[in-house]
Amino acid sequence: MVFINKITQKDILEIFADVINDRSKYFDLHPYLNDVPGFSIQKPYEQNLKFKPPLDRKGNPDEVCLFKVGLYHLDPDEQSGRYQIYVAASKFSKFISKYPFYNFEQEDCPTKESLAESNKTPSPIPRHFVVEIDLKVKKLYLNNKEILPTNLFAELYDFHIKNVTSLFIARKKIQRSLCYIIVSPFNLINAVLYFASKLLFGITISASYKSNIEPGELQLTSYANRTKTVPILNYEMSVQTIYSFTVICSGVYAYNYYCLGISDFVESVLNNAALTLIFGLPLVMTYDYLIPYLFEQLFKLNFRIVNLLQSLLLR
Repeated sequence: MVFINKITQKDILEIFADVINDRSKYFDLHPYLNDVPGFSIQKPYEQNLKFKPPLDRKGNPDEVCLFKVGLYHLDPDEQSGRYQIYVAASKFSKFISKYPFYNFEQEDCPTKESLAESNKTPSPIPRHFVVEIDLKVKKLYLNNKEILPTNLFAELYDFHIKNVTSLFIARKKIQRSLCYIIVSPFNLINAVLYFASKLLFGITISASYKSNIEPGELQLTSYANRTKTVPILNYEMSVQTIYSFTVICSGVYAYNYYCLGISDFVESVLNNAALTLIFGLPLVMTYDYLIPYLFEQLFKLNFRIVNLLQSLLLR
């Protein structure tokens, strides 16, 4: 086990001194209370982002990027002796940090109009990195690679605002348009299958999508669960029983008269009402069961293809 001194508040502040002292980018440093190792510091969002923070009456943005640094584990790694810390970035309201709710009468409160406009824009996503500190050499390591504190904050900030940059949103729009074009034929096939199953067989095959271009969940009315009974001479018989009985009878008759030619065989069946019924029922039931089953399987296949394409194209 590697012996190492306990990490302190002073160690953290010294290692991140270049960030803390860069007043052109960062402001409002708050070391954690009671000498707990860590601190928070703020950074304003650039104006060229798609995210627009709410403004107070003087036009000052209320929401900023808040960086927080603290211990991820209290004890160092037994092998390397390094401490793990977290560095997090998230959206932060300066007004709500001081008051429990918005008071639009106060001068430093964002206006109701700017809040409404801000809510229409996309928001940055909270992100964090877990990095290691080597107290002996006062260095940081991200994924076992040395990184400067300034570069660490810059990478985390870029990761935090990635989804609200113009380039990212433009790329997403292109992806969504391309995805819509590619999956449209499959959705059209499923629409045809839906209406054919509904109109011809009374079966509903439907899919629930989160949106037109995002993967969804398939909800099917399973054909195997359809239960039907047919009353015959005051006796209710299941469709499966009728189907199996008529198939057996027609099979025995066909086997006994296999020597007949096709035309003679068909004529003998059509000239006998009972045989016509015995041979006709399996054909009707096969049509009633097999075709919807094939529709359902094709619908499932198309749905999986659509989900796969959306997952690949919308990464």
